[in-house]
Amino acid sequence: MSPSLHPINTGPTTLLINQYLPSTKNNLVYCTFVLKSGNIRVLSHILEKRKEVIYIFKMLYRTLIFALLLLFVIPVVNQSDAASKKLDSKYAKYAQFIVIDKSSNKMTYYEKGKAIKTFSVATGKKPSYTPEGLFKIHEKTKNRPYYKERIKGGDPKNPLGDRWLGINVKINGRTSYAYAIHGNNNPSSIGKYISEGCIRMHNKEVRWLFDKVKMNTPVLIQK
Repeated sequence: MSPSLHPINTGPTTLLINQYLPSTKNNLVYCTFVLKSGNIRVLSHILEKRKEVIYIFKMLYRTLIFALLLLFVIPVVNQSDAASKKLDSKYAKYAQFIVIDKSSNKMTYYEKGKAIKTFSVATGKKPSYTPEGLFKIHEKTKNRPYYKERIKGGDPKNPLGDRWLGINVKINGRTSYAYAIHGNNNPSSIGKYISEGCIRMHNKEVRWLFDKVKMNTPVLIQK
């Protein structure tokens, strides 16, 4: 339906403009504008810019919906995900606890049985490379050298990153210092089965974990 103009006063003072505008539901919204006759240019500008005004309102509507999703829907999804990672009751007594799931290459950090944060990790390129069992953090080191290739700690080429959380895996009855949760120099490897047995994390995330966990924090590695 095209717009129509209806004079409400024969004098030069005012005009009544009736304009149909489409709503977001494709219905017609009847809008009435009253302007002084001297402002016909303003009226023309309004009619010419109608599509732009409708576009702006649509964008505002979409932005509002997106903001509501961020505020309410996404936090609920995250809470549900955390709630699904309940710790076995026999481990809930620990102030801190780490679970590494090799089947999904995910690691979850717990405090008093509550899941605090879950990370993607990389584990052994063969199932046997990353040992399974209950261990504990027995070493915390920043900028550990990569002795195998004589790369200094802190070097960007160091595949261990800049944080090392050693776990007390035993080999032939003796504690080994070769296994750890550590950073990396290849972010694309995270989530894959690619290491020689250690658990790799993104550098930013392992720094967060390093600052959180204390010595002797239990670490459960499972299939």
